Amino acid sequence: MNKVGNDITVRFERGIPEKRLELPIADSTIYLLPGSEAEHGVKAEYFNNRELKGKPALVRMEKAIDFDWGYGPIRWKAGPGSPAPGIIRFDKWSARWTGRLISPGDGLYEIGVKADNGVRLYLDGKLIIDSWTDAKPSRFKITRYNFKAGRKYDFRLEFYENWGSCECKLGIAPFNPGGSKKDAIDLAAKSDIVILCMGLNDEMEGESADREQLSLPKEQIDLIKAVVGVNKNVVVVLNNGTPITMSEWLDDVPALVDALYPGQEGGNALADILFGDVNPSGRLPITFPKRWEDSPVYGTYPGDKDKACYKEGIFVGYRWFDKKNISPLFPFGYGLSYTTFAYSDLKINPEKITQNDTIVVHATIKNTGDMAGDEVVQLYLQDEKASVEREVKSLKGFRRVGLKPGESKIVSFKLDKNALAFYNVKTGEWVTEPGRFNVLLGGSSRDVRLQGGFTVK
Repeated sequence: MNKVGNDITVRFERGIPEKRLELPIADSTIYLLPGSEAEHGVKAEYFNNRELKGKPALVRMEKAIDFDWGYGPIRWKAGPGSPAPGIIRFDKWSARWTGRLISPGDGLYEIGVKADNGVRLYLDGKLIIDSWTDAKPSRFKITRYNFKAGRKYDFRLEFYENWGSCECKLGIAPFNPGGSKKDAIDLAAKSDIVILCMGLNDEMEGESADREQLSLPKEQIDLIKAVVGVNKNVVVVLNNGTPITMSEWLDDVPALVDALYPGQEGGNALADILFGDVNPSGRLPITFPKRWEDSPVYGTYPGDKDKACYKEGIFVGYRWFDKKNISPLFPFGYGLSYTTFAYSDLKINPEKITQNDTIVVHATIKNTGDMAGDEVVQLYLQDEKASVEREVKSLKGFRRVGLKPGESKIVSFKLDKNALAFYNVKTGEWVTEPGRFNVLLGGSSRDVRLQGGFTVK
């Protein structure tokens, strides 16, 4: 609305129900002890291993599943750190809580567990929450369940603690759909242009957790397909910090903007770009694969709970795609513009150097379109022959240059021995070897416009 005022009618529908991040914690009145019709509580079994193996080290009755054991007094935060210090260890233990759950009412409810780390929740023997993996602290794992009024459900909640802080709380609340997919589709059908804001959030990606898939959540994919089915004038705007596969919908969408996580002024900045008042100049800091199987970590993920195996070695990111000659969906450094740029007049001085010399690379960049814009010129270096296995090419610098229509500017880069060297794991030293090095200049790791080279004596 800041952009268009009253000149254009802007309407909004959520389209996908808002997902709860928190739930009210269930108190003791919802639990019944095993075999009891009146006594509230749960049976608790605690094990000094993460796998619920063997005989429990402690069995007792608890009022409810509402625990925050903290880090323990031996760490930087206070708290017991364990359900029973001296009996149950601080790290690498597990628990099982059993009993019956009194139905909270009739209809669809959201039920979840706030836990770190792994949890599994069963109702009447059916697994309804399965998150048996290390997880972000203080985050709910939530699902929806259709309860019947007056019923009592056998329940079992399993939990393991790896290390650090630990908590486990069970919450429940009536489901409030909040948004309507049908209303969003109906609005799209009668609109001139649709801006679909999709993507990820800190519940789906981030530190201490792995994504469940590289694609968007199914409900987002379904909404994109449905909206495109009634209106072809669609711009999809993504908010994300990690790659997303798009094979299910990308070919049906005429325009895509990856906004990453733009911050408080992101809405105004996005409006400037969508309305053509500002020329987009962002470039991808990551590579987007076409499919999960193309990822460098396919075949080694997830490993075990304590170790990550980096079998790709130095071939991370775009280096992997170059090494394996895999075509990415969007390459590292990629980004479109409302104008066009021409590269010319590559100069490398000197063309023969010793290991301690500095090389200067010049090139002329011209705006050949009708709109002012910024180009991000990227310089990659390629060692033609080395005594060790090296990357096909490696980014050694970039320059952002703003140009008016028809304007030209010279961009410059300096390369010293640090740009040429590799680390020799056998000698423990950085090494620059004699030989031929190629200079590649372009708009992304796969958009090379100019090539030249120099020789190290």
